[in-house]
Amino acid sequence: MQIAIPGRLSASAGFNGTTHPMQQSPWSGGETGSQAPLDLYLASVGTCAALYAFRFCQRRDIDTEGMSLSLSTERGREVSRLAAIKLVIHLAPTFPEKYRTAIARAAEQCKLMRHALSPPRFEIVALPLC
Repeated sequence: MQIAIPGRLSASAGFNGTTHPMQQSPWSGGETGSQAPLDLYLASVGTCAALYAFRFCQRRDIDTEGMSLSLSTERGREVSRLAAIKLVIHLAPTFPEKYRTAIARAAEQCKLMRHALSPPRFEIVALPLC
């Protein structure tokens, strides 16, 4: 993955032949127009959990028609920190009651959530341009 820094509080991540522009949110001094990195992280967590929930249903031949997931956040005392991330899986009325706890556990297997709960070590090195 390569990250370009064109300036103006923006950056873009290039990988697998695609480019994803990002910039700081307006409240952090950025402009509107592209997503902030935290927004993309939250979208990634939500879609990851949704895919695990979908796979749970698929393996049990449970109808996923109308199933969705919503994500909300709670700000911490520090403005730039989140205190909580809440995900709600919206199930079809026909979803089997006996699997409600199990589908939530399946969604918790999302690799992004697991990394957040047991974070990797970050190493940042600054090198001169060649």
